[in-house]
Amino acid sequence: MPASEEETYIDCYNCGESICQDDAFSNDWDTDYRCGVCHDDFVCEMEEQQNEEDEDNSPINCYSYKPSAIFLNDDGHKSYYATQPYSDNAYRTSLYMGFELELETGRFPRTDCAQFVLDTINTETNDIVYIKEDGSLENGFEIVSHPMTLGFAMEHFAWDGISGLIKRGCKSWDAGTCGLHVHLSRSAFRDEKHLFKFFKLLLDNAPDVKRFAGRDSERWANFDKNYFLNAWNDYDVDGNWVTRTSTSLMKHAKNESRNDNRYCAVNLQNRHTVELRFFKPSLNPKTVQSALQFCDAVFNYTETECDTKKVMSGNALAFRSFRSWVATQERYSLLSTRIAERCEN
Repeated sequence: MPASEEETYIDCYNCGESICQDDAFSNDWDTDYRCGVCHDDFVCEMEEQQNEEDEDNSPINCYSYKPSAIFLNDDGHKSYYATQPYSDNAYRTSLYMGFELELETGRFPRTDCAQFVLDTINTETNDIVYIKEDGSLENGFEIVSHPMTLGFAMEHFAWDGISGLIKRGCKSWDAGTCGLHVHLSRSAFRDEKHLFKFFKLLLDNAPDVKRFAGRDSERWANFDKNYFLNAWNDYDVDGNWVTRTSTSLMKHAKNESRNDNRYCAVNLQNRHTVELRFFKPSLNPKTVQSALQFCDAVFNYTETECDTKKVMSGNALAFRSFRSWVATQERYSLLSTRIAERCEN
């Protein structure tokens, strides 16, 4: 019989045990050889580290992530400071709106879809949007924009970063887990009367607003006025936990009363913004644009077209009056078309 080849032995890099070279294991992380036990332990450790690094480098931030705001203006200019165009009020700013668009991913990996959004919408020098986790979603994320004027949204925002998600199998309109929220800067409102008329128009015209918005959710965006007014929970003089009932819309506008439920259609829980939570989300840019035009239009209409005399007559804050005014404003042409499509005459 032929003489057997002499076996070569080496020492395991980790434990030092002498093992036959044919039984030693290599890996993708270094050039050292290990015994079976040490190899398994090493690979497990390296995979855990890789997963941690992948999470650290993920384009999807945790839900609590909140970077410093970048204000995006009509001319495309980006700034850490909001513009203050009103000479009669040194503290009043332009109206900035930030949206939160929730979606569910499909056949493409979540991180790939999120990275596509960032690569398409953000610029080399500035972020326009960022991506966050959201506990209400099954396998998706929310796109959060920095505060922008309507002019920036219509003229400078790269909407391909949202419409392109459709080809990647993402869904938003048909996903029951998703919503579209728009935040408006509180500092833009002229005074408490302006704010009062703003959310009174929305709450008093709930059927028409919901038809336009495409969403009716008592759980996530409740329009009931009593729900809005009486959601302030506190202790009474005897130490009992009670729900306050003696509030009014004007007291909320003046910040003399508050509620403890952020799931109202008009959410006043945020210190710097008024949040409208009732829009049905979509990956169709025109749907998001029409929502932003709606917010901007209600803001301007309730300031310029709703003086006390018109409000007291009972017609100024009617949806039909708002709708008629929108139809005369060229800058809201998309909104006017959407209202005509979705709302009854």
